[in-house]
Order: sequence, then structure tokens, then C-alpha cells
Amino acid sequence: MENNSQSRKHLDRLHLLSAHLVKAQMIPEKPNMNLLDFYRQKSTLKTEQELSDIFYGKYQAFKKDTYQFMANDVDFRHHTTSELDRKQMRYRAMRQVKKLGKAFPISVEKFGSDPGYLHALLESVHAFDQATSIKLSVHYSLYCKTVYLLGTEQHRPFLERALKMEEIGCFGLTELGHGSNIRDNLTTAHYCKETDSFIINTPSELGMKFWIGAAAELASVCVVYAQLYVEGKNHGIHAFIVPIRSQLDHTLLPGVLVGDCGRKVGCDAIDNGFLLFNNVRIPRQNLLNKLSNVNEKGEFELKTSSPEERYALSLGALSGGRVLISVVTLTHLRNALTVSLRYAAQRQQFGQPKQPETPIIEYPMTQYRIIPYFAGFFTYWIAASTLNQQWNDNQHAIFDGKNPLLAEAHSLSSSLKPLITWYVQRGLQEAREVCAGLGYSAYNRLGAYIDDNNVHLTWEGDNNVLLQQACKYINDTYMKLLKGTKPRGGSLSFLQPGDKITVQDISVEDVGKLESIRAIMQFRVNVLAHSSTMKLQQNMSKYGNNFDAWNASLQYYFKPLGLAYGDCYCAGEFERVINSTQDPSLKAIFIQMLQLWAFEIIEKDQHVFSQMNFLKEIHFKVIREKIQELCYSLSREAYKILDIIAIPDEILGAPIGLSNGEMYKNFMNVVRQAPGCYERPSWWKELKGLQ
Repeated sequence: MENNSQSRKHLDRLHLLSAHLVKAQMIPEKPNMNLLDFYRQKSTLKTEQELSDIFYGKYQAFKKDTYQFMANDVDFRHHTTSELDRKQMRYRAMRQVKKLGKAFPISVEKFGSDPGYLHALLESVHAFDQATSIKLSVHYSLYCKTVYLLGTEQHRPFLERALKMEEIGCFGLTELGHGSNIRDNLTTAHYCKETDSFIINTPSELGMKFWIGAAAELASVCVVYAQLYVEGKNHGIHAFIVPIRSQLDHTLLPGVLVGDCGRKVGCDAIDNGFLLFNNVRIPRQNLLNKLSNVNEKGEFELKTSSPEERYALSLGALSGGRVLISVVTLTHLRNALTVSLRYAAQRQQFGQPKQPETPIIEYPMTQYRIIPYFAGFFTYWIAASTLNQQWNDNQHAIFDGKNPLLAEAHSLSSSLKPLITWYVQRGLQEAREVCAGLGYSAYNRLGAYIDDNNVHLTWEGDNNVLLQQACKYINDTYMKLLKGTKPRGGSLSFLQPGDKITVQDISVEDVGKLESIRAIMQFRVNVLAHSSTMKLQQNMSKYGNNFDAWNASLQYYFKPLGLAYGDCYCAGEFERVINSTQDPSLKAIFIQMLQLWAFEIIEKDQHVFSQMNFLKEIHFKVIREKIQELCYSLSREAYKILDIIAIPDEILGAPIGLSNGEMYKNFMNVVRQAPGCYERPSWWKELKGLQ
């Protein structure tokens, strides 16, 4: 028995070692063969159109038109290859915004009836450059959208001018001393009955509006969130339209002080500014009065059932921004995967004795580093795109407090935004490292993706704070379940009390089946929901108040629950797409992607999946082996798929990631044409003093 056991161990080790050996037969025999073309031929995908339809969605033609427009215009070239300074970057971004606004105009009617059109535009531009996309987004998605959603017919002229790009708007929510805690913002708006106007003031430095995109240079009007006072009574945070610059000469209006927030980690083409107001008067009609109003008699009118509902609905209207972030952040990962995978096919290092050097994509370690992100990208893209579409479809009912879809969309967006932006940031760093020294060159854009994407982790809701909203939704649903009220559908329809959690018997052979992956993801949510609720109750007894009990339960209980909830939703959406996929070859690739993504999660979260003896050590052992197999097989599929989903070379702008397979030539062309490449330094004479 002992000898058999030892033999089995040796066989297991040989099996693992064999998985790490480079498959020499996959290396081209012809040394001059284009390696990208070589790897493109390895894919088993039979047809391209269905993948393109799934990936781009209903706005496929429009997105591709946007790509082509940018690819054909010399103004849409990357600052990392032009070596522009901050002022030049901002000027170029302004020209890009103007050109895009002219090329793709949006009427008031289309803006209201087809929100997906705008999201498709912003997503496409984000794939080119985040700063330009954010400039458009601040104007369209924040300023215009707030005027449209929270305003009434009297505000239509503001919206018409903005959509015609006759004036550019910005969005004054965040203050120096307040980010996520909007309720306690300090800016004030006192109603003056004698002049029928509001007086906007910044009471202290902590109350200045800060990080306001487009405020420093571009915008002439701002939606300002301020505490509304009528006859000395505070009615809470409201939104006001406040002109900040003259339409004639762009000078600041009386009482308005605007400054530049300075250099940032990324996105320096965005002119973030700070604003202070000193007795700035605006007409009473500039209050966005969809949910509440100050009438001609100077009386405050509440149009909702309670101040709390008004506040929740007014901020709930902003959830579309975090839904969109979950989509656009993935465009960075798509670009980084395009660059790093194309690099890995062409970069040859080491190899078998007396054999050509091996493309690094053949090394299992390279595959393991980057291919799981390739699979995860598709998993998260499908889920984020689906939620984005659902949000757009329900915009007409955004102020219906009884619409359960809105509460669920808000909860899911509060989970997906942290889940996906954190995932993308990790993937971007791995892609940069895979490309080694060439990945560190600014010309190849990977550093720009890392720096620019960083802001997604904290704006539109700090990830750690935002995630708590999803956790509270799950906890509320779970507490209702314990009292006998089952979820009637949606993302938590599978939720079970702790003593009734289904422990499904999943065989080793079936662990990769779609129904098994679904059961595994649901089990994790159920286990974490139960343990988090129990911990919260323990902490209630310990601390005696909700505030301290909740915060003490977050890090090791509710935070993992909120992320698991998002993963479970993503798995379900990918399964839905797989089941409706017609092309058998594409369906098989999708299944492999879902398996690899899910196995990575299982392998890293074993302590949860092993609870209640749900998965055993033999499962984890098999899963680790399957991860290696899937990384290899998907590395064969990646290159043809990248050609279908990648943006045009002209707007990708990364010489080592271009589609022609000549990365060294592409890269050196950029290096040699860079300013000062061959110049002697102007300070060369000073070197004599060092001798």
C-alpha cells in the first residue's frame, strides 16, 4: 500500500511537471513567420459575427463608427506618444470633445428616450482615452443628466444649450471635506424672498467644491449641491444650476472663485477645479425642482412622501454613473490584454537546446499570469453590460420608489463597481509586468491605463464605502428571509437560511459544469450571508449600537459577502449568455472562460467552499490542474478573439500591441521619432565641472 501511495505521488508530480513543459511543437518552424498570424490560426472559433454581436450589443454599428471617426482624425492621437505637457493635453482634449459633440449630436428627445446611445459613445471614447471620455461624461452624464432627471420643463433651455455644446457644464457635488457623506455637505443656498432668488455661499474652506471636472477651465455653468434654507429652516441637500463664467468672454462671474486642483496621478487632461461662492445670486427657478420646490410665495413644497424619500430618489438618480464605470473600466483591461497578449506572442526568450527561442506565451507561468484575466474580462463585461442595459431600460421609472428593479440595480451596481474596478486594477498591473521593460515605456500606454483607472476606485463612491450599500441590501433581504419573507426573484432568489443551506453533492467530474458553478457561487453567498448576520448580532450584543456593530463586522464578513454577491450575479449572466449562444465553437470557448474564472475564485477562497464539507481537497486538487489546462487552451483562442474585440490600431496607440505583428519595428519607429531622441543635452557644458 505504501509503495502504491508513493507511486501515485510520483505520478501526480510528473503530471504537474508535464503541464509546465513548453510544447515545442507549437513554435513555428519558419523563423520569419509572423507570430501573431501563427497564433491566430490556432483558434477553434468557426464564425466571428455572433461573438461581435454579443460583445458590442445593440449599438455595435454606432460604436464601430465612433472608433473609425477617431481613427481617421489626427487630433485623436495619444499624448503619451506626443509627449504633451498638461496644458497641451487639456487643449487637445477640448478639441476632441468639440469634434465628438459635433460628429455625434444628441437632441433632448434622444437624450431622454435612448440613454444607451450616450453610454455607447462614452464607452467607445473611453477605449481611446479616459480623460476625453470623462470630459464628455461630466458634461453629458452628470450635468445634463442631472438637469434632465431632477429638473422640470422650466429647465429645458439649459439642457438644449448644453446638448448643442453652446455651454459646457460641470457637476459640483464633492467638497474638500466631504466625499461620500453628501448629506453633510457645507455649501448653502438661502432663499431671499425680497429678490426671489437663492444666495449661494461657501461657509468655509472645507465646504469648497473640490475635484470638479471641467471646472478649472472648460465649464461655464455648474450643477451645485447645497443645503437649502427657507426662512432659516434647512430642507437638506438640493441641486441648483449656477452659472460660473460669462458666455461672452469666459471670465468668472461676480462672487465665483475657481482654481485648479493641480497635477494628479492620472487623467491630467481633465481640468479638475475647486469652486468657492461668495453671495452668488441665482433665480429661484434655477432650483432643480422635480422632487421639491420653492413656490412663488417663497414656500417650500415637498413632492415626495417624506424628506428621506426625496433625498434617496435624488441621489439614486446618480446610480447610472457607477453602472457605467463598471463597463468603461473594462475597456482599459481589454486594451491591456490586447497589448500584453500580442507582446507575449512576439517576445521570444530562452527555449529548448538547439531550438529557436520560445514565445513567452508558451510558458505556463505567462499563461497563468494573464489568461485568467482574459476569461475574467468576458465574465465581467457581459454582466456589467447587462446591468447597464437594464438601468437604461428602467430610466423612465427611476423615481418610482416601489419599483423593485431599481433597488436591485442600485445594490448590484454598488457591488459590481468595486468588484470590477479592483479586478481591472490588478489585471492592468499584471499586464504591465508581463510586458517587462517595454511595458514600462509610456509609449505602450500600460502605465497610463494603470494611472487613469486608479480614479475609478474612489470616484462615484469610494469602493469600500459603496460596497456597504450592497451588503445592507443583502442583510435586509436575509433578515426578511429569517422572518418568513422569501425573495420573490432577482439576484437573491436563491438565498437560504443558515440551517437550510443546500449542500449539493458535486462530483469531481462535474465540478466544471454550468449548474455546478452556479451552485458553488450561490453556496458562497449563502454561507457568507449567514456568518455575516450572526457576526453582526454578536457585535450588537458587544457594542450595544448599530453603528459600531456594523463597522466591526465589515472587514472579514460583510465585505467578502458583497463581493461574492457580485460574482454570483456575473456567473449567472454569463451562464445565460452561454445557454443562448448558437455557434458550438463559441459556446465551448465561453464555457472554458467561465470555468477558468470560477476555478480561480474557488482556488483562492477555499476556506469558504470547504465549509459544511461542500468541496473537498480532491476538488481543489483537480481544480488547480484544470486551471493550468484551461490557461493553455484559452491561450490558443485568445488571438483571433482579440482581433474581433480590439479597438483599431490608430486609437490603441501602443506600438507593441498593434495588429501587424511587427512590435519591435513599431516601437522603435516611435522611439526614434520622439522629441530629443538624438539630441545633445543643452546643459552639456556643465558636465565639464564634474570632471
